[in-house]
Amino acid sequence: MKIFSGTSVIHLSSLISRAVNIELSQIKICRFKDNEINIKINENVRGEDVYIIQSTCNPVNDNLMELMLIVDALKRSAAKKIIAIIPYYGYGRQDRRANSEQVPITAKLVANLLSISGIDQIITVDIHCEQIQGFFDIVFDSISPETIFVKDINKKNFSNPIIVAPDFGSIRRARKISQALKNIEVVIIEKFRPNFNEIEVANIIGNVKNRSCILVDDIIDTASTL
Repeated sequence: MKIFSGTSVIHLSSLISRAVNIELSQIKICRFKDNEINIKINENVRGEDVYIIQSTCNPVNDNLMELMLIVDALKRSAAKKIIAIIPYYGYGRQDRRANSEQVPITAKLVANLLSISGIDQIITVDIHCEQIQGFFDIVFDSISPETIFVKDINKKNFSNPIIVAPDFGSIRRARKISQALKNIEVVIIEKFRPNFNEIEVANIIGNVKNRSCILVDDIIDTASTL
């Protein structure tokens, strides 16, 4: 088994490497003058199960392309199985055509690209929409971080806590945290987007007065919700 790291999560990859007591494998990632990414695998991976750790976070397009190029290099080097660990899965929010608008379903397109690149399995953390798993014909695992959050919340011993779902799409996550915390109350924020990357709160469904509010969400982009 070998573990490779992309450039987006070098520190995390080092922590994982130490935790499993396997050194990170050698890879050279550089760029040409026109910013094209160049990949070279510096170890023999023939017949090996290979893990690649790479988030498709900002800059999402560069990191996504880098991941696919690493996969292609490993595939052409006769790796037996390629597992991509993608802690943050970019483009996960663009999973449908809302109101039949003339827009791409980018999450599906990215799923196609990753599958075609040669990945055998994907492991991510808390995928934005669970239905994205259906875009893949390969094994796709989304790991929930809820147990970690629940332990941390219990340690902090908040006074009169309440769980806040920042929109209707977050209710499932909020209720799972609530159930793990002995079914503490959940309130919901009703919000809308007047323009792209803009958020306005229309209503708060529930009473948060004098409560310790624990906001449960999966992505912070502009932080407008917070």
